[in-house]
Amino acid sequence: MPIGQIAERSGVSAKALRLYEQRGLLKPCTHSVAGYRLYGPEALRRLMQIIL
Repeated sequence: MPIGQIAERSGVSAKALRLYEQRGLLKPCTHSVAGYRLYGPEALRRLMQIIL
């Protein structure tokens, strides 16, 4: 799922997600052909651990 969708589902801003990625706390599963970050279910579970 794209960064906007994971942000909406988690209640965490896309800017915060990028910060978590920059600090090594969260990694996208892959990038789309256009370069967008794509996250899977494991990233969403990891994000829930980070924000708790």
